[in-house]
Amino acid sequence: MDFLSDIGRMNKRQVLLQTINLGMIITSALMIWKSLVLGTGSESPVVVVLSGSMEPGFYRGDILFLYQPKQPVDTGDIIVFNTDGREIPIVHRVIKVHQRADNASHTDILTKGDNNWGDDRSLYPKGQLWLNPNHIMGKVVGFLPHIGRVTIIMNDYPMFKYALIAKPQKLRQLLEQYAEIGRVYLAPEDPALRKKRKQKGGNSGKNFTEGWVEFEDKAKAKEVVAMLNGQQMGGKRRSAYFYDLWCMKYLPKFKWDHLTEEINYQKAVREQRLAAEISAAKRERDFYLSRVDKAKALIAGKKGRGGGGGSGGAD
Repeated sequence: MDFLSDIGRMNKRQVLLQTINLGMIITSALMIWKSLVLGTGSESPVVVVLSGSMEPGFYRGDILFLYQPKQPVDTGDIIVFNTDGREIPIVHRVIKVHQRADNASHTDILTKGDNNWGDDRSLYPKGQLWLNPNHIMGKVVGFLPHIGRVTIIMNDYPMFKYALIAKPQKLRQLLEQYAEIGRVYLAPEDPALRKKRKQKGGNSGKNFTEGWVEFEDKAKAKEVVAMLNGQQMGGKRRSAYFYDLWCMKYLPKFKWDHLTEEINYQKAVREQRLAAEISAAKRERDFYLSRVDKAKALIAGKKGRGGGGGSGGAD
């Protein structure tokens, strides 16, 4: 309201000057960005590292500067690439480069994260074993450490979210593009929190606090966790989960029976607690009813004694 009142007190000349200044700032930012695009030849000359797959070379929050070289990439180069169907680019190192015998102009490229134990073939589209130069967005030529932490924080804590909102079928849909998925279980939030959120006009849907996903292949599970942990969920930009980040951990020697046993145990504890509360409520009810019956009996006895004394006095 103060802002609107300030605008109301400004004359037309001041409003025009403020509008021009804002337009110049926006135009300058666009010009700088376009200049970087033209100068580097990359459609995204500046990117922020969102995962730890390239540690210790690059850490989450580091800003990378890209350049699109005219020469082919070589083994050891760090590149940012994107494949069909992926919204979020990946920054990894080139580990293999070779030209096909039947087509010398075609280059096959294989990448790997420095902190990952396997190559990136599990990240490529199904049936694709190599990258080609069209997938490369740029080669890393410089970086600034930790400058992009603000982006990480804004993605990690949008509105201080504390729940995983994605439903099981949505979670399965997001992960099936990387590996074959078995069972999925998401732990629902406390019903009291959901009720409180609905009363305050918030999201009335069912939220989840944590989840477990069973991968059919252990090796694939490790690859997916190493690749996705800390990365943006992505998908369609209109999706409610597009800007959320994956928070994943591989659990060695963990079996689904451990989870079901824990769930059954918690269920048994809740049932025992509920049975104890019901039993206590029944005892309180029975005690109250017995006191009511005694009170009625006492009242009836007093009335009986009072009536008997009156008839005796008439004789």
